[in-house]
Amino acid sequence: TAKDTVMVGGHIGQSFVQDRIHSQGSLSLMARRDVSSVSHLEFNAQMQTHSGAPAMGGAADPMTLYASVKSFRQLTKDDSASFEVSYTAQGEEAEVGLALSSSRRLGRSALGELSVTLGAEPGSSLVFTRQTKGLGASFGVYAGKVMGFSGQVSRVLKVPQWLRPPKTNADGDNADADAAGAEEEACSFVGKGAFKARTDALDLELGGSKKFHSTNLNVGWGAAISHRGLYWRLRASHLGQRFLVPVWLTRSLSLPSVCCTFLLPPLLASLFMKTCYAPVSKWLGQLQGHASLEEADEADLRANFKVAASDCVLMVGPALRKRKSAHAAGGLVVVQAIYGDLDAFHSAGGGGDNAGGYDGGGDVEAGARHVGRGVQRYNPSKLANGRKWLDVTIPLQFMAKADKLVLHSGISKHQLMGFCRPAASAGVFEGGHKLLVRYVYKSKAHQVVVSDLGAMNAPDASHRVEDAGAAEGIEKMAGEIVEEAAEEIIT
Repeated sequence: TAKDTVMVGGHIGQSFVQDRIHSQGSLSLMARRDVSSVSHLEFNAQMQTHSGAPAMGGAADPMTLYASVKSFRQLTKDDSASFEVSYTAQGEEAEVGLALSSSRRLGRSALGELSVTLGAEPGSSLVFTRQTKGLGASFGVYAGKVMGFSGQVSRVLKVPQWLRPPKTNADGDNADADAAGAEEEACSFVGKGAFKARTDALDLELGGSKKFHSTNLNVGWGAAISHRGLYWRLRASHLGQRFLVPVWLTRSLSLPSVCCTFLLPPLLASLFMKTCYAPVSKWLGQLQGHASLEEADEADLRANFKVAASDCVLMVGPALRKRKSAHAAGGLVVVQAIYGDLDAFHSAGGGGDNAGGYDGGGDVEAGARHVGRGVQRYNPSKLANGRKWLDVTIPLQFMAKADKLVLHSGISKHQLMGFCRPAASAGVFEGGHKLLVRYVYKSKAHQVVVSDLGAMNAPDASHRVEDAGAAEGIEKMAGEIVEEAAEEIIT
């Protein structure tokens, strides 16, 4: 429902420890309830069984039961805290644990989180994360039963020129400037480096991943060296489904083994791109009657944006009536909603440069003038923005019910009515597109940015715009757009 979430899962598997086979199976249940706009309760329960694996003394391992209750609360726009009480029982042994966690936003792109665990195995951790366009990094320090530190960094990189497929058009000539730009973006990939120096693991991994936009498939290949030997880690994800296949190579840490482990993946990936992927992509493009895959993507974008525009035409009448009645009653009025590449929207004059925080900022009225009024504002097919983002103010106002706007997590927003998938920009494909929503509730300005798969519940006190200038611009804009008529938008 709008406030309740339930998840049921389980797993079965086998592990090999000291030449003995251990079979395992588990069932898990998670239930969550949103108590208010800034807090929620979460209940977890898990039952794990061990069968077909006699212990050292010859008896079967006892069943493990685990249960926990967690409470989370958003304290301010930058601070949140949670506490969790857990109970674990295995055979005749049982223990109770308490976990406390506090996080704080450190600027626009950084986050710090401190966690403390009390119980049979006390410990603490301090983790810092930073996410900017084309770059993500994290670093954590751990103390307790597990001690040490770990970190990882990922960055959008370009494929070296000598590893790229030849850039030619359908006639075999050198590609023009537009095709070269698209080819440059297609030759981007995400490089990743991660390390662990802890009492439970010693590990260093280098790898990369590539997303194929035509299929929404993201594949990655990493090479790792650890205290247990050398590994390859194959990863794949598609529309929220993730797969990881670790491949153990050898226990030997000799120089030839290490060189082969880390040098073979990029060489084999390059060979695959040149000999398999590039010819097949070109053949598919010719089969579809397009000069290149880029032209096919452009045609799909035009068609998708026209469908979104048609949806807006159907929703505009009820949406404007909801907006007018909400404005008169002090309810929720969606002033501006942008979905897609927010960096491109802001750099084109779309109301400031804040793409990831709650602090507002920027000339909101200038952003409204940039996207225009009437047809030029709400019709996605008429926005001259390279189809990198679209205005979804009308669809979100249409979705609002009883002064509440709820978007559930786990569903890409391009599937919503009135939305469509914008063009992927360099640096955006890894983190996904985002949704910027500026709205007024009880005559107060609010703003929030959520990820493509993230949830949104509005109104929310944490969305309040603190900057007086930005808040005044949003509130003034709300008073102006309430007079818009459907005839001005659908003509």
